[in-house]
Parts: sequence; structure tokens; C-alpha cells
Amino acid sequence: MTRIFQIVAANYASYYDARTLRATRYLWRITFFALAAATFAYFDFFPDDELLGYIITAVTVLAGFSFSILIYLVGLPRETAPQVSLEAENRSATREKISSELVDNVSFFNLIAVFELVVSISLATIPPSEKSLAQLISSKLHLAAPTHEWLSLVDIAMSYYSSALVFVFIFLLLEGLYTFQRLTRRVNYLFTLR
Repeated sequence: MTRIFQIVAANYASYYDARTLRATRYLWRITFFALAAATFAYFDFFPDDELLGYIITAVTVLAGFSFSILIYLVGLPRETAPQVSLEAENRSATREKISSELVDNVSFFNLIAVFELVVSISLATIPPSEKSLAQLISSKLHLAAPTHEWLSLVDIAMSYYSSALVFVFIFLLLEGLYTFQRLTRRVNYLFTLR
């Protein structure tokens, strides 16, 4: 668990303006994503299995792209020869710093992608609304018909559970898409330094 927090902290430490080296604000974006996810959860947006399949495929493909970026970064040759000019030395130091930060960014994106896949699969396993969870459990376990109170309690808990999953699903989807586009921009910047 500590390693997960280290990955998140290292990713957000790389949020700065490359020209001024001042930290950029990301809490507003995270707040906006959380509000958007809460709105989807409040209005009971529940993705169907087809949409979940598309999202799982897209997240898996983007994770594959990020792994190829990671392989590229690991394969980059390290410059050990002294530079002939101060500009070349600064450019080399910037490339090394961005390369190490990109490893943190890729690790963060892959962490989000794994969580997104787990949440997507969890959403896909929620039983359809026509049949309540309590009725499904009692029929599978060959129990007597559940009482009305037990039915309503389980259905209310299931409603909160599915709303929480939708919130996490939308938040991770937005954060993952933003992180991937940021990762792509930073890789392009690294290519311009080459």
C-alpha cells in the first residue's frame, strides 16, 4: 500500500511548468472530476455491458501503449560523456529528469488502468435491476423467500454500492484519460529534446 502512495506522490510531484519550474495546480481538476463523477452517480448513470466492454478494451489498449512508452524509456541510452557546451549539458539534464518523471507517470497511469478494470468488472457483475440482489442470493443458496425488510435493506445497500462504484468508475475514467493525454504531451516534449 505504501508503494501505491509513493507512485501517486511521485506522479503529482511532476506537475510543474517546465519553463518556470513552478508547481501547477491539479486540485481544481481533481475536484471537477469528483463533481462530475458525483453527478453521474447521483443521476444513476449505470453503464450497460456493451459500454463497459468498450471501456475495458480502450483502457487495456491505452495501458499497452503506456507499457511501450515504459519500454522505450528503459531502453534510452544514458549519456556519460561530458558535454561540450552548457546548453547541451542542460538539455541532457532535462532529458534525464523528464525520463525519470515519465516512468512515474506511466506507473501512475497503469495503476489507474488496473483500478479502472477492476471497477469495470465489478460494475459488470452487479445483477440487473429487475431482480433484486436479495432475491438472487436467496435463489442461489436455496433459502426461503426473504422478508420484505431484508429485501429493502439489501436493495438499499446495493443501491449505495452501485452508486459508489459508478462514482469511482467515472472518476478513474476521467483521471485516466487526462493522465494519458498528459503522458503523451510529455513524451512528445521529450522527443523534441532529442
